[in-house]
Amino acid sequence: MSTQTGPKHSLRRRIVFSILQKLAKQEIFFSAQRREKFRRSAAKRDPSRADAKPYAKWLEPDWYASVHGLGHPNDAHAHFSQLGLPLCYAPHSSLAAEDGVTLTHWGAELLVRSGVQLGSNGSRPLTPDDPAALCPFSIRNEAGKRIAVVTAIFGDFDRLLPVDPAWAKNTDFFLFSDQVFDQQRVWQPVHCNYDHHDSRRRARFVKVNLPTYFSDYEWVIWIDGNILLCTDPATIARALDAQQVDFASFRHPDRTTIIAEAEACLRFDKDDIGAIGNHIKRNIPTIRKLEPLLFETNVCAMRPGDQEVQNMCSVWWEKIMNGSKRDQLSLPIAVYDIPRLRYGFLPDRIIKSAWFAKVRHKNEQR
Repeated sequence: MSTQTGPKHSLRRRIVFSILQKLAKQEIFFSAQRREKFRRSAAKRDPSRADAKPYAKWLEPDWYASVHGLGHPNDAHAHFSQLGLPLCYAPHSSLAAEDGVTLTHWGAELLVRSGVQLGSNGSRPLTPDDPAALCPFSIRNEAGKRIAVVTAIFGDFDRLLPVDPAWAKNTDFFLFSDQVFDQQRVWQPVHCNYDHHDSRRRARFVKVNLPTYFSDYEWVIWIDGNILLCTDPATIARALDAQQVDFASFRHPDRTTIIAEAEACLRFDKDDIGAIGNHIKRNIPTIRKLEPLLFETNVCAMRPGDQEVQNMCSVWWEKIMNGSKRDQLSLPIAVYDIPRLRYGFLPDRIIKSAWFAKVRHKNEQR
């Protein structure tokens, strides 16, 4: 991979920046709108711009350049931006794992919570017959591990976030996707047997049907593609054991009812108005009976072998199939329909969670 780095590129950047700055001040020759465009272009080419990057304060140029065999410490910013972020290289010696190159899990958490966008990008499409991925029906817990962590990334929405390889002692990690990623590490790629033009529906199919594939595990923890796992899943499983629940998710941080969530989905154009309207109309008798109960379903933990969990997931998927793709609108109904289900909430809100961190999607701006 070629990059524009080094003294010549730096000099050219400074010259262009200087010219654009001067043009932005020419009130006689240019309109205010044109001068503003020059100002924005200059800001993009500011030689000091690298120092404003979220990762800049963590980058140790001399150490990083030495580890990666770069010609000069000045090349560290460009290398880390283009390769270090997707491959989760440590920008500083204090954040490096035992291999001296990659990030520790707490180093990844530190960067993510500082606004740094880590993660691997898809490198090529994954065709249905590609042997690089597992058939979902062939998944077996042959090592007798207690936990499976599962995520799904379809389309160009998210990067594949890292997990600590040490956690694989008690946990298997599975990635359902339509692409192969640059750096999968402990993630085991899995084909998705559900095809749909809407990539969000494909991901939700995996989430809601986890008991179908992972009944050999005591616990399965689902994380959306933009959720970073920040602690050993074994710690989470022990906490849920103590809570004596078979299903848990985060309590919704902003709303408590399906009606309020439906209004928000319409306001932010999260689904088709007809699909949401029909969903509410079809389920209004149950919705009226519900106490304030709404989940934020970007993380779900469940015992896949439990019959009540299996029943709940069946109802949950039936509601999604016949209504809105927004799974928050269906989960409270499914929970209500299975009264013997032992459910609970994960501690705190996700923005304050010590177990998980929420990351921006690839197309989201700060």
